[in-house]
Amino acid sequence: GSWTKAELKKELDRLKSLGIRAIPKMNFSAYHDLWLQEYGKSLISTPEYYKVCKDLIEEAYELFDRPGYFHLGLDEEWCDFRDEKGKYFRRGEKLFRDWEYLFKCVRDMGAEVMMWASTCRQYKDEEWMPHVAKNTILGCGHYYEYDKNKWSKLSEQSDWVKDYYANDFPKR
Repeated sequence: GSWTKAELKKELDRLKSLGIRAIPKMNFSAYHDLWLQEYGKSLISTPEYYKVCKDLIEEAYELFDRPGYFHLGLDEEWCDFRDEKGKYFRRGEKLFRDWEYLFKCVRDMGAEVMMWASTCRQYKDEEWMPHVAKNTILGCGHYYEYDKNKWSKLSEQSDWVKDYYANDFPKR
């Protein structure tokens, strides 16, 4: 049920005509890897995995007309997550090595990396920060109900966001 390249390109051109610049997002988290099939499970962190990831990133980058940003996902890969067989997903140095490879693929094309920050928060700052360049855009997701006393559709939500995230996320 996915779109063909031609269908995606047609939609991207339509969005561009409306003044909307779409950026690609492909989630390379080992927790959200169903779309990668065997490359996200049994072949993760192998030369075959790296080649497929690089090819997919390059193809999406061209289809999206060489955008300035590329979102790699990379969320919810907690230190203690295991698959259905009890096997751990990537952790520590293996995880960071894969991140660095994916970041390089994006940056080699001239785009800036975007990623979800949730996995970073599972490690000490000194563990993950050396692997993530300062110009990487770290996004925060929100899964829980917000405090309706602090935010409404008519008010600015920046105070709520700052209170919820910024006060306990490392300053770079």
